Amino acid sequence: GLCVGGRGSVCKGERDKGTELAHMAVTVRRGVMLLAAVLVGVWLGRYSAAYLASTSSMAGLGGSNGAVDAAVAAMHKEERAAGAVSSSSSAPSQFALLSKHWRFQQTTAHLATKPPQRLLCWILTYPTKHATKATAARDTWGKKCDTLLFVSSKDDPQLGKVVVLNDTQESHELLWPKSREAWYHMFTHYRDQADWFLKADDDTYIMIHNLRELLAKHSPDDALYTGRHFSPNSEYMSGGAGYAISRKALQMLGSEPTYMSHPGTLEDKEFGAMMWKMGVTFMDSRDAQGRETFHPLTIEHIREWYTHSRFGDDFWFWKFMKYPPVEGRNCCSPHWISTHYSHPFKMHEYERAYLSGREGCGLSVLD
Repeated sequence: GLCVGGRGSVCKGERDKGTELAHMAVTVRRGVMLLAAVLVGVWLGRYSAAYLASTSSMAGLGGSNGAVDAAVAAMHKEERAAGAVSSSSSAPSQFALLSKHWRFQQTTAHLATKPPQRLLCWILTYPTKHATKATAARDTWGKKCDTLLFVSSKDDPQLGKVVVLNDTQESHELLWPKSREAWYHMFTHYRDQADWFLKADDDTYIMIHNLRELLAKHSPDDALYTGRHFSPNSEYMSGGAGYAISRKALQMLGSEPTYMSHPGTLEDKEFGAMMWKMGVTFMDSRDAQGRETFHPLTIEHIREWYTHSRFGDDFWFWKFMKYPPVEGRNCCSPHWISTHYSHPFKMHEYERAYLSGREGCGLSVLD
């Protein structure tokens, strides 16, 4: 502890104490820098996660959604008012981008939780088909409907809920009176219990989730009618492929005074005539590439068997199409909705393929 040297010299003890304080200061600075780095990392991780989540939400919502566009416009207006986005800057900062996408997610989160539209499905069947075709439809695609009804001339508790029409006879020639009565029953008892109403035959398989995606693009408050568009000499949707109408169209149908007395025998043709008479919109069911989604025959036959080279230009299938038919795999959308003349074992085959995820691979569900 003694000082050595002359004036201005530093004592040994003081020199050791100064060195110790310097080391402590360095340690404190390093600790502060480490803490700051940790906080910055946490901040970046938080906003990066928000950014990724928000972009995923935007992808799911779709850029054509009017509500999303309005939310984005409001957000940008708010940013300009607050000076968050400067017109003089060439590009927004990373903080501004992350904050914008995070707030976009918060602003539009409610749009992704829009309640699903209710779907009522009714299947036209016969007592002799209850245990085979009708049961297969019930056990496969039918259970995905919000409400499932069968229309027949005989009740069957084992099948499910059956709308019994006692005053109709079971024959192909009298399908229109039976269907006419069934639609009026839907209007009378179910018009407020669903947004969309699907009619199908007991040998039609419906890919329900694809149908829901189509219908979700439209409002049930508009008078709409969709399916496989036929136009041989009048406009209507194929009965075998199945067709759907909106709640508004059903309300108009039940309120039309001439509906129950409309004559005829061909179910789909006469129903289309009523839709046309009331001014209901015939909705295009094809996909963005113009490929059909509703099929009045089996998709396998349409793809590989029903060809011009085999049947010629006079085959009825070509004459009934509203739009020019396409042969081969491009005949049918990967997101197909219906296929007709489906044997019960074929319905279960489609269902197994759908449940295994093969339907998402285009038409491979049929291969």
